[in-house]
Amino acid sequence: MKYLIVVLLSSFFAGCNNNPNCPAGTHKTITISNKSSKRIYYMIYWNYPDTTIGAYNAVHSNKHFNPGDAFERTVSPNGSDGCWEEILARSGKENIYFFDADIIEKTNWEDVKKNSTGLLERREIDLDYCIRNNWEIVYR
Repeated sequence: MKYLIVVLLSSFFAGCNNNPNCPAGTHKTITISNKSSKRIYYMIYWNYPDTTIGAYNAVHSNKHFNPGDAFERTVSPNGSDGCWEEILARSGKENIYFFDADIIEKTNWEDVKKNSTGLLERREIDLDYCIRNNWEIVYR
């Protein structure tokens, strides 16, 4: 009886995460690491090739990263049925932005959008970048 319950539960949970574009061995998370001496925020804008900073202050909804911090980012906020290989195969590339936390926390978001105030770096990532960097994006 216990065996039957285990098999049924395993089948149920396997079916919940059954995405044919994300077989075993694909990456549901990517690590974002702060190896700089600054506190930073990051934001992935799903608007490639557009390089403008987003129309909303989503950075403030994310926790800042202290030097040495790392965070595992899923492809969606709820970690749903997807993987980075699928997203990057579909879009080709995405932009990740790194912001200086000390400046961003004191700046109006309209100024950030208009003048890139507090923007430290905009980096393009693609599947090849992620594979070469072992699924880690490092800000130095």
